[in-house]
Amino acid sequence: MEHRLLKRIAIVLLCLCLLPSAVLAEEPVTESRFTLQLGLHADGFPETTSRLRDWEAFLGKIGIQGYAYTMKPLEPDSRVYMNASVTLNGRERLPFIYDGYHSYRYVISPAIKNDSLFFQMHNFFEFMLKPYYYMDLPTQYLALILYPEAANSLAQRYYAPIAEALEGEGSRHIPYEDLYELCETLDLLVTDDPHYQRMEMFVTCLLAQTYTVESTLASLGALEDTLDFLDPGQEGMTITVEGGKETYVLGDTTLFKRDHAGDAFSLSLYMPGPEGYLLSFLYDWTPAAHGALVEGKVAVHLEEEEMLSLALTGSGLPCEGDTQGEGRVTLTLGGSSFEKPLAPQTMAFRWQMEEKPEQIKALTLDLDWLHPTTERPAISLHYTSDMKEADETVFVEGAYPQLDFFSLNEGFLEEYKEKYASSLVLALTPFLLEMPAGVLDDIVELATQTGILESMGF
Repeated sequence: MEHRLLKRIAIVLLCLCLLPSAVLAEEPVTESRFTLQLGLHADGFPETTSRLRDWEAFLGKIGIQGYAYTMKPLEPDSRVYMNASVTLNGRERLPFIYDGYHSYRYVISPAIKNDSLFFQMHNFFEFMLKPYYYMDLPTQYLALILYPEAANSLAQRYYAPIAEALEGEGSRHIPYEDLYELCETLDLLVTDDPHYQRMEMFVTCLLAQTYTVESTLASLGALEDTLDFLDPGQEGMTITVEGGKETYVLGDTTLFKRDHAGDAFSLSLYMPGPEGYLLSFLYDWTPAAHGALVEGKVAVHLEEEEMLSLALTGSGLPCEGDTQGEGRVTLTLGGSSFEKPLAPQTMAFRWQMEEKPEQIKALTLDLDWLHPTTERPAISLHYTSDMKEADETVFVEGAYPQLDFFSLNEGFLEEYKEKYASSLVLALTPFLLEMPAGVLDDIVELATQTGILESMGF
């Protein structure tokens, strides 16, 4: 099956991660009893082939069910413990435990003889870039989706010093010297992280296909150059507050505007750079009778040319107090930096939250990826969860080995094959026996064309 399908499945998983987490963000510790079903609809694709029918039938037999405890989802210091199983025709076939805290992840399963595999997420982006470089697989995007904590962590590390430097009430003035010190502090997020290289790896995954990684990192590592370009007279920043509107002016440039009107708000950023680039950001959130409307776009221009843009539009998004709703979100990535234009990706969603006895909240969530050509559901996800508050004592620190799987090399691979090949084959046999010929052909074809089998020593 084409690599595009992998990217689209990843988009579905991203929405699964983000939407329930937004609902649960105020819960200190949440216990969830959940089921998850991923499906494919052959009629949603432009051509309904026998292989797509095989995938539809096979995915209809597989699900995941279990329970999980979550605390601070998507935060850098999040805590998750999950005890679940992959099901086949309604029966538990592949049990596993997932235990994660901070940047540490552990997976335990009978499929690996109940040993624990350790994943250090600081090394995840670098690991996921290798299939992109050597196999032409879009795994760098998959990495961004599967590890949203990285984006949140970087955003917090940038926001904290900015908020401190600009803090205050009402109209005020920020001296040039304070802004220069702020720029030097932010520079360090790029230049003073030699061990983990978090910003470098994040930007590389995000922009690898645009060939702008080096210039972006260079700009982020020398923000005082941008400051001097925008404020050559070293006059500092003027912040004007009037009603629900805030305006931030640096030199002759109005950098930032924020406008509150009831529950609606809008943000805009306009930042020219010394190299001729212009960064712009627009965002609008407007509550409506049937869910909120959202529009956002970030773009990089060089003179009159739009080099890179990421646009988001959505309707029917959950507002405070809502118990059900439906809508859709469309993501568009474009600009001249891409060799080929990318089709907009749209997700339709439906959700409902019900109150049950014993302070249990029952969430039902359905997501559909709409094929850009047919605009019909092609991949879907059905998620149900009974949730309630739990105590932090449910989390117990385990004594796990610290051999990072992301340090995988030829020696480690041979060791893993020797230890776990037989148990993995035994665990996966029931799934292989249920796998239609078209699914098996697609998997073997993908593994052969990309060199996955050869890289694993087969």
